[in-house]
Amino acid sequence: MTQVITQAASLPSGLVRALFLGHATKAAFLPFPRPDAETQETIEEVDAMVRAWAEEAIDAAAIENLRAQEAEKGFRERSRKAGAFFGEGKTGGWRDKLNPEQVAKIVTDHGEVMRRLGYLDDAGNPV
Repeated sequence: MTQVITQAASLPSGLVRALFLGHATKAAFLPFPRPDAETQETIEEVDAMVRAWAEEAIDAAAIENLRAQEAEKGFRERSRKAGAFFGEGKTGGWRDKLNPEQVAKIVTDHGEVMRRLGYLDDAGNPV
């Protein structure tokens, strides 16, 4: 399994392909006895904690919050040529920003994952 992920990560979109296309998704299901009350309580506490972390992560990734954080602290990945790293965050906004060559490059590099996630039509064009 580690070898699959390591090999996949060395390719463009490799890790994403491994995760989304099932190259690293082998799983074994084992019988699990019904937990006692104390174990069940611990499971519920962990579940609540993970859900809280997920909600925090989703909130932190909201475009408004990312823009505010960039305005306050900057953003290291921003190109010196760009006014801001985080754009409008609207669906389809890339159509107004990317030229056909840029779109073709993205599709060439990431088409397999884009197709699997429904971002390309049957002809391989972005939807």
